[in-house]
Amino acid sequence: MVAVTARKQTKSKTKKALTVKQCKDLVKKDKNKYTNAKSKTNKYSRLAKESSDSVKKSKYIKLNKKWLEVVKSTKKKMSRDQKKLKVAKAKEKIGILASRQANLQGIADQVEEHPTLGKNEGNAAIYRSDGNSTEVIFISPVGGENEDNATDLTTWAVDKGAPRKDYARTSSKTITITGLITGDTSQEAENKYAKLEAWKMHHYELTYKGRIYYQHLILTGLNRSYDGYRDNIKCNLTFQFAYAAKVTTSTNKKSKKKTSKSSKTTRGSRNKKYAAITLKPGNTLWGLSQKYGKSVAWLQKVNHIKGTTIYTGKKLRVS
Repeated sequence: MVAVTARKQTKSKTKKALTVKQCKDLVKKDKNKYTNAKSKTNKYSRLAKESSDSVKKSKYIKLNKKWLEVVKSTKKKMSRDQKKLKVAKAKEKIGILASRQANLQGIADQVEEHPTLGKNEGNAAIYRSDGNSTEVIFISPVGGENEDNATDLTTWAVDKGAPRKDYARTSSKTITITGLITGDTSQEAENKYAKLEAWKMHHYELTYKGRIYYQHLILTGLNRSYDGYRDNIKCNLTFQFAYAAKVTTSTNKKSKKKTSKSSKTTRGSRNKKYAAITLKPGNTLWGLSQKYGKSVAWLQKVNHIKGTTIYTGKKLRVS
């Protein structure tokens, strides 16, 4: 008895978890079987109602009951398989995230160890930020590393008392590198350059780690020259920093939606009319909010404006 129990436990432990594809195939089969059973049920139910022969009527009723059982059992199995699919997707996602994290850790170790290896290829590293690749391109930034930051600021006069920060925004952060890609052979250097070209073409987020260090860069410019080098390539790289917006979501369907003051005041009759003005040079949301007694948030909400930028000649609802 003990041996049989042990064998059962061993068998259950060695049972492999289903992959996402296998679970999807199971759910697809369940749906086809359910649809077929439902069709049969409707068919025999109709025939039983239409038949005037008591023998045939009894036969159709029995067949209808039989297929109803198939419908119920198939529906239960489909529900179980859908749960399996959900679990498989969650496990796959965890596995992918763990793999990416392991790749990034491996890259970090490789970058840290590289200066001690004595390789003649520079210590500035370029690699994918998402962890989907373990490849690192090392270059020697012989021409320097440069960073350029630009901010857009309104050219119109700012209202007295208005916060200055509401009229400025960071427009770009550009990193330019001039360096050498080296290789034991010219083909090795060409392969490294080709990898950079592929990353640029696919617009992957990249990390550049040298004297300058940023993780969310897009390679927007890449060119090369040989300048008499036998196995090395002189290249110019331009990176643009990719600013990420912070987005928050809620999965709680039962939670009540909060409304701002502006959204409450804009609801009501579909025929409600709003007073609108034509924007003139020098108009700002803050200035108009003070003039018409509405908050900046209200003006943004009613006019569907993101940020504080408004344009001369456009219509703006103010009350």
